[in-house]
Amino acid sequence: MKGYLGETKISIHATTAQDFGYTDWQHCWIQQYGGIDGEHHKDWLIDQCLRISLGTPVEVYLARWENGAEETRFRLGEPSAEYLKWVDDIEWSTGIAP
Repeated sequence: MKGYLGETKISIHATTAQDFGYTDWQHCWIQQYGGIDGEHHKDWLIDQCLRISLGTPVEVYLARWENGAEETRFRLGEPSAEYLKWVDDIEWSTGIAP
């Protein structure tokens, strides 16, 4: 879209996802990315769900365009200490984001 103004990080409490738990966020990621073909993309999705389940925070951004359009975007923050400890003990593929 033309006229992209960029993203601003917002509070999760400003969204309908304010009461989401780990399972809700995993479902969100699976719904959005589960249909994308490719083993490397599936590895990425599994890794994202593991990160969520081990406490990696979800960050929320609001993207805006000149015409007034807005889009809420979700992505994961820095990996939690629990996730880093878990993957340190095994051979693990983080895959490739779609």
